[in-house]
Amino acid sequence: MTLVWAISTLLLFLVLARAKKVRMLGKYLPFYIYVTFVLVVSLSRMAVGLTFGVDSLQYYYAYYGPTFVMPVLQIWILWDIYRRIVGYTKTSWSNPARFSMIASVMTIPILWAVFTLEKGAGFFHQYHTVTLFLQMTLCLLVGREAVKVRREIDLGQNLKGILAGLAVMIGCQTINFAGFAFVQSPSHVFWFLVQFIYFVALIIFTYTLWDDAAVAAVNPAYHDRLERNNEELHQALRSVLVGRK
Repeated sequence: MTLVWAISTLLLFLVLARAKKVRMLGKYLPFYIYVTFVLVVSLSRMAVGLTFGVDSLQYYYAYYGPTFVMPVLQIWILWDIYRRIVGYTKTSWSNPARFSMIASVMTIPILWAVFTLEKGAGFFHQYHTVTLFLQMTLCLLVGREAVKVRREIDLGQNLKGILAGLAVMIGCQTINFAGFAFVQSPSHVFWFLVQFIYFVALIIFTYTLWDDAAVAAVNPAYHDRLERNNEELHQALRSVLVGRK
């Protein structure tokens, strides 16, 4: 586990270093905020563990506390990818409401089961079981939008890598947490899979991000389409505020 942690921390540094080299930190801000947050949390946990011990109350809060923020950051990344797919159109404002309704309907039964079955899982596991099902639904909806609905848009290697890494992490962790909450899988298997799945997702991020050719390979038509959508939005706003002539 220590070796996996060390390699994972190295991969986080590598992802940030490569992004800084090709000036991509600001281009995909939500993703890099997430990576930076995970890196800071990882190093902080190590410092707390070495200072107070892994069995201390300080380490308990250092480990579990930051994890409640991570689903929020991952949903933000999914939202950013979705906005890049649809641009700034009427559809981009109407679809999130529909997506949220679908995700809520699919998550409510899980929420009910998690907090009523009481298979021994604590609040940490209950929270992440519910949020992971929500994230998995949103990930499927965003993936459907990218692969099926708007096939004419080439996301490029960078966004594809982010989406693929998140899909692997969210999908596999959902199964892992559900197994622990509902089936009571052995705790040592659960914690190994938590680290291993996260490690695999980091490998995907590192492998697909970043090189200059991949940045330049994004379909120019995609950018042209976004520019047209932005111009249409501006014209609509001017029509509302100023009135048609």
